[in-house]
Formats: sequence, C-alpha cells, structure tokens
Amino acid sequence: MDILKCLLIHGMIIKGDAEGDHYGPIAVGAPDERSANECRKLGGRVAELANKLFG
Repeated sequence: MDILKCLLIHGMIIKGDAEGDHYGPIAVGAPDERSANECRKLGGRVAELANKLFG
C-alpha cells in the first residue's frame, strides 16, 4: 500500500485488474503465448482507460 500511496502522491494513475495473474503480465525469458496474450489484454485495458480520461 505504501508504494501505491507514493505513486498517487506523484500524480500517477493506478489501474487494477481483478482478472489475470496476481502481479500482472510476466514472463521469464521469452514470453509464451499465454504471457503475450496477458500483455495484449493489459494494453487494451490501459488504452481504454486513457480514452476515457483524455479521449
């Protein structure tokens, strides 16, 4: 929670996700198809949020 507080103090936006992996998209070494798919979904959610905020 302290890390989240620091991000908020500096004006950053935190995008949570109830689905997917606990720590978000992650891969060790070359990403497999599952990791790549999680990254694409995260990118879509961030783009949707940016569109809501600034679009």
